[in-house]
Amino acid sequence: MDGTIQADLRRRLGEVAGAAFLAPVLQEMQRSPFKTKYFSGGHAEEVFQGQLALELAGKAGRTESSGFSNFLYRAVERRMDR
Repeated sequence: MDGTIQADLRRRLGEVAGAAFLAPVLQEMQRSPFKTKYFSGGHAEEVFQGQLALELAGKAGRTESSGFSNFLYRAVERRMDR
C-alpha cells in the first residue's frame, strides 16, 4: 500500500474507533452524579458535552498509541494483502 493511503486509512480507522468505542465511555463518564455547583459548567457544559466527547474520542483514536486503532489497522491491512 502507498504511504499516503496507509496514513489516511490509519487516521480514518482511528476516528471510527474513537466514535464507536471511546465516545460512549467518555459520555458515560460525563454523566457523573458527583457534580457540584462550584465545579460544574452548568447548562453550557451540558449543551456541549456530547460534542466534546466526540472530539476527545476522535483525537484519542488517532493517536499512535491507540491500541484499538492499531488493532483495527492491522486487521484491515491483513485483509487487503490477500
